[in-house]
Amino acid sequence: MAPKCAFYRYMPTPNNKSVAKIFLQHLWPHKWVGFIVLIGIIIGEGADLVAPIYYKKFFDTLAYNGPITEETVSALISILLMVLLFKGIGWFMLGWTFPVANFIHSKVQVNLERTGFAYLLRHSASFFSNNFTGSLVRKVRRLSRAYEDMVDTIQYQLIPILIAIFGSLAVIAYRNALIAAIIAGLLSFFVVVNYFVAKWKLKYDEQRASLDSEVTGTLADAVTNNTNIKLFTSAEYEQDIFYAITEKFRKMQMKSWNIGEINQTIQFGIMIMIEFIVMFVGIKLWQNGQFTIGDFALLQGYLVMLFGNIRQLGRMIRNTYEALADAKEMVEILEEPHEVSDSKSAKEMKITKGAIEFENMNFSYRKTMHVFKNFNLKIKAREKVALVGPSGSGKTTIVQLILRLHDIQRGKILIDGQSINQVTQESLRKNIALVPQDPILFHRSLMENIRYGKRDATDEEVIEA
Repeated sequence: MAPKCAFYRYMPTPNNKSVAKIFLQHLWPHKWVGFIVLIGIIIGEGADLVAPIYYKKFFDTLAYNGPITEETVSALISILLMVLLFKGIGWFMLGWTFPVANFIHSKVQVNLERTGFAYLLRHSASFFSNNFTGSLVRKVRRLSRAYEDMVDTIQYQLIPILIAIFGSLAVIAYRNALIAAIIAGLLSFFVVVNYFVAKWKLKYDEQRASLDSEVTGTLADAVTNNTNIKLFTSAEYEQDIFYAITEKFRKMQMKSWNIGEINQTIQFGIMIMIEFIVMFVGIKLWQNGQFTIGDFALLQGYLVMLFGNIRQLGRMIRNTYEALADAKEMVEILEEPHEVSDSKSAKEMKITKGAIEFENMNFSYRKTMHVFKNFNLKIKAREKVALVGPSGSGKTTIVQLILRLHDIQRGKILIDGQSINQVTQESLRKNIALVPQDPILFHRSLMENIRYGKRDATDEEVIEA
């Protein structure tokens, strides 16, 4: 049995909130396990903040000018054991929380793909005609991968960064409020710069994602229509199209990369400024007897920790915006209402005879392309009918309308007196056998393809068919 999937409808224009909303809707069933994992990560990452405090004591003890006694050595060993203890706590907490988190996120990823796939299949024939097959495939996969990228960013970068910043600032402020204020001010400037550079980069990331889908769609379109390309000797023409779109993608990707490099350069400049100013102030405090050698070890330990984390900040913001840009393409499809959908009161179709009737039917593919106007036709049960006419006169369209691949604008289509828009699409199509003009097989065994029309058929029935 196919997995049950929830379908989500949103406001027409996708934005960051709508992306976050669909991610949270899929994550919410695991909220309590997720909360426990979050606490575990906070404890695990927070345990690392304790080490510099003990290293301060360690270096203050080493800097003591008195004789080296057994008590001094024991104190140093005790300090190292405390560092080991807290490192061990961090190792243990992160050791079990990340595998549990990975289990949750793998389930969420699969459910996102199932939701996207199930919703995509219920779009109309017109929707698939107007979109590249390869592009649609890529968009479905991108939604779950965007979730993975965002979760990795939050789990491995954002939470450690926040804990490192607020935890270290709290400890430094307890030791010296001036240095903590300087670090906080420069870090705030660092975050603001990263935010605005990332927003500047976002528009290029969105265009890059769109062009990436277009490249995939163009490639898939050419592969699908390779016979036509040979028949019309248009290989060079198709290559020119593909070269043009890949060149657009290359230029957009270069813009995105260059902005990222600019951001990295700004980051390094700010970090150099932070370290110089903080150490300069530390020297002045040491000169006045307000700072010890251990304080420098404490300060340097936290600076190394902060720099290691905030260097990831620009990459984190960049990855987040890239993931949002990738996810928006699929969210846009999820926001688009199905053109052909079952009514809330739709019933199962019951066929008794198989009589078909068109009553005053109007249908057009677009407002200006009328195919049928006040069309009437009765086909009796068991009656054989041949539709004859020039190409484009609507022969195939009549078959598609009976299958309700498109909705008519006016009138009715009745089967045994039942309006086809008042019954479920699945029950309607289950009662209609169709031999396509251009049969396309799934990439499965021949047995599976033959059985597709009656999926519960035995092997003997398939062989007989």
